[in-house]
Amino acid sequence: MNSKKLIELASVGVAALAWRESPVEDWHAAQDGIAQAEMMRLNAAATRTVRDHLRAEAGVDLPLEDARLPSEDAAPVFAPLPRLLADPQRSLPDGRVLRDLAPAPGAWEEFEGHVCAHCGRWAGLETAYGPRPVLILLACHAVGRVRKWWLLPDWSARVQEFLRRLDDPEAWDDRQVAHHLRQQPPPGTADRYALRQRLLDGPDRCTAVAADYCLRAGLGLLAPSDYGWPGYSRHAMPAACRTLVVPPNPPDVTRR
Repeated sequence: MNSKKLIELASVGVAALAWRESPVEDWHAAQDGIAQAEMMRLNAAATRTVRDHLRAEAGVDLPLEDARLPSEDAAPVFAPLPRLLADPQRSLPDGRVLRDLAPAPGAWEEFEGHVCAHCGRWAGLETAYGPRPVLILLACHAVGRVRKWWLLPDWSARVQEFLRRLDDPEAWDDRQVAHHLRQQPPPGTADRYALRQRLLDGPDRCTAVAADYCLRAGLGLLAPSDYGWPGYSRHAMPAACRTLVVPPNPPDVTRR
């Protein structure tokens, strides 16, 4: 695996574990909580924050085809992540800041503790073994446990198949999706090339209206078999390896 792909996949693993599989899941599931389309944009924004940090630590600019991963004697990679992912003033795609998402007193502190516990776990592993093995473990988590996420290897194929189906409602068995596609598309989605570029750049680059349209039009329903990719096994990463990247006794926020 080249360094570019390792950095991208590790970014997904970090964002999934420290951001998405956190009290944010409860904020999302609550009545009047974070809407599905906004959650997609928030996930991408968190992943971008992590990727930009890892990219900076690699010391090169994109496309990172020949990126130098941080060496063992470089500055710590994972220790700075809590102040980035849990920065209360981190800007969100909808114009708010991260602290605005916390729905109740104490919710922010719970989230902050989750982020610090996970990033502290990885920082400890980095101290013991160096950054590369930790990045590999996080990349394996992304491939084995995360689905339908920007920067995963099949994301561009998913987007391509989605765009193909936008003009073919009959390609869907789902009646709601087919009905939605027969309606007039909202502003900002008629230009298929521009929509494709925004999705490939990251769903956080889409407007709220466009992101909602994409999900209602079936983006999240596509399975790997729909665009010719093999399915992923959730058991691709051995349980013993998963325990390395998850702190002992973390809150159960993946029960849904």
